[in-house]
Amino acid sequence: DTSSATDRGGMFKNCASLISLDVFSSDLPKVTNVSSMFSGCSSLTSLDVSFSDTSKVTNISDMFSGCSSLTSLDVSSFDTSGVTYTGNMFSGCSSLLSLDLSSVDTSRVTSMRKMFANCSSPVSLDLSSFTTAQAITQWGNDLEAMFLNTNPACIVGCRDADELGRLSTSPSSSIPAENFRVGKPVVSALALLGSDAVSLAAASAIQPGVAEKASSPVGGDTVGEPEVAIDPAGDTEEPAPNDGGEKAH
Repeated sequence: DTSSATDRGGMFKNCASLISLDVFSSDLPKVTNVSSMFSGCSSLTSLDVSFSDTSKVTNISDMFSGCSSLTSLDVSSFDTSGVTYTGNMFSGCSSLLSLDLSSVDTSRVTSMRKMFANCSSPVSLDLSSFTTAQAITQWGNDLEAMFLNTNPACIVGCRDADELGRLSTSPSSSIPAENFRVGKPVVSALALLGSDAVSLAAASAIQPGVAEKASSPVGGDTVGEPEVAIDPAGDTEEPAPNDGGEKAH
């Protein structure tokens, strides 16, 4: 029974041998701090964090930092309307391939330092509901190192032109500015294809089956689906017609 708890910070911290953990429907109506709750759980491959009530939580910094075996994470049930600290939240989640934060309210967040630092797989980040205005004040820029050592192939979808400007110029960012787009992070999976297994896994996570299609030999060559063009609004365009096997110009 967690109904009277107010602090769950570091609850499972450094439980490095945990492989899976189910905290489904845990009741946290009075909890304000869940910082470092799963930090250092480096063997976790499955984590259900469908908390039933997080409305009082203000600090989620380092919550999943160092969860280096997680490939996906669903935080859509989180009520983050009162959260002010998200620094290092996903830092070191080096296996994450896709992260949908489109339901996360960041309107009160004042610090996002190193939030996605050292996410070394080419993760697709949906930050299309993010607002970072509170993190940039007259006292400084608390987006510092938000994308430090994040994989340069990472694609980030953001809220609007103002957010694009703030996120794409985040200090110490390792992601090129052109990988930030207004709207959801729509991207052709072929753009992530490479010779390494991580790139292939990332491509398949975004567009199932694309890795197999890309490796199917046709006339001795490796082919895949046509790349999808991405416009500044984050929408996709239809692939150009292809006559005689050649790309249209």
